[in-house]
Amino acid sequence: MYSFRPDAESTHVGFVPTPLFAARAPELLEATDGPAPPVIDEPATEPEVAPAELPTAEEIAALEQAAFERGVESARAEQQALQATCRTMDEAIAAWRATTSSLLTANRTQVLDLARELVAHWLQAELATESGRYADYLDRALEGVRADEEVRILVSEADLARLEANAPEALERWRSGGASVATDPALAEASFRIDTAAAAIEGDLDVLADRLRALLDPAVSAEAPASPVAQEGVE
Repeated sequence: MYSFRPDAESTHVGFVPTPLFAARAPELLEATDGPAPPVIDEPATEPEVAPAELPTAEEIAALEQAAFERGVESARAEQQALQATCRTMDEAIAAWRATTSSLLTANRTQVLDLARELVAHWLQAELATESGRYADYLDRALEGVRADEEVRILVSEADLARLEANAPEALERWRSGGASVATDPALAEASFRIDTAAAAIEGDLDVLADRLRALLDPAVSAEAPASPVAQEGVE
């Protein structure tokens, strides 16, 4: 049986002190072959921070006024931009309406011109097949002339030749009644003009078309009726 007895005179260098001894005797730790003990860093002292200074009531009021002025200027700029956009839209709408109105008037005028051409074509075709109809037109026009008035009947050369060939009795009746029959190169076929001392009866298709246009001018230049879809949208 063995027992451990420390030798007070022993100087063995392999003796390893405990961490407690190492903390108290670092010179003994340097002589050992083991790892170095951890070094405990002491906490750094934080610098003192001066308390922030709060703005005064005058400074706060100045900041609020500056912010208000910036807001007003921004609102004014946006309002000017919106007004410019609205003006541009108004100009575009006005130009569109003017173009639409011009096209509508042109279309209505073309309808009247087409009606005039159809009437002239119909009259000329009818006179070519039934020449006596032209004499009937003149008889109805002469009904508004007094018997004692001096009457002058003007027709185109083609119509006069047609009357002489197909309605000589009508020519004889008018001339025996005191009317004179002559030609006017300015008159188109199927047209006539009756001159009296009091007035003139126009049977010229061009003149009648011009009069019809004058009567229909308010309707031709009127604005287009509102679209049913637009009316429903307004309601």
